Amino acid sequence: SKFMQDLPEAFGALSLVAASAVFAGASDVAQQTRTRLQRLYPECRVSWLKSVLSSPYRKPEFLAKYEEGLRKAGLPE
Repeated sequence: SKFMQDLPEAFGALSLVAASAVFAGASDVAQQTRTRLQRLYPECRVSWLKSVLSSPYRKPEFLAKYEEGLRKAGLPE
């Protein structure tokens, strides 16, 4: 996407790609993106997501699905 080309190191973009790829059945993309995410942000954990999301994305159902995708992509708790 244009966003990923312009800001390839952005946490939000990488974490969203990793989680979305899981649900799209692209586990290889999810794992590759998660690896890149962890290389750039070694402190990143699933539990960290709540502290970095802006308020519109903190709806419990959205957050739960996002966290599920990141877990399935292999991001540590």
